[in-house]
Amino acid sequence: DLQLITSIGGISSSMSSCTDPFNNVYYLGTGSTILGFNINTGAIVTNFTIPYPGYCNKIVFNSCDTSIYALQNYNSVVNLVRFKPSTNSISVIFSQNYPIGFCGGCNGFINPDNQTYTLDMGSHIIGIDLNNGQILYNSAIVDIPFEQFGHICLDCSSNIIYGTSANVNAGIKYLASI
Repeated sequence: DLQLITSIGGISSSMSSCTDPFNNVYYLGTGSTILGFNINTGAIVTNFTIPYPGYCNKIVFNSCDTSIYALQNYNSVVNLVRFKPSTNSISVIFSQNYPIGFCGGCNGFINPDNQTYTLDMGSHIIGIDLNNGQILYNSAIVDIPFEQFGHICLDCSSNIIYGTSANVNAGIKYLASI
């Protein structure tokens, strides 16, 4: 059953989120801030303003180094950034013109085996090396006709990417894999 924990403000499909399972914190990236909420109480435990101009999104928690990774977009330059909740600090790992655009509801994951930040970009999936910011792959999503694949996550035991496939004409959503 759906349980409302706390009010967190306005609505936007461009927000992104992740959780820190070790500290029971839900992080919400609003673009200009990263908010952290205690999962049990709803209390705000982090309220960090992104010090760079532009928009920061597609946040993903890395359980290997307990950092949050995100893309920060400003004037066609995209930074791969790392936010460390333990020190409330953010740093730019790499600046590049990554092929990103607006994709409401798109998300990603970090593969802990090879430290790759994998992102659903709407029409394609990209993999970014967390150590140097280089794009490792940029693969088109080849949808079944009338289907749209998204909301991806990784099954680490099989390395299969799961997500949803929505048939917008029929109004039906499926669990899918690639």
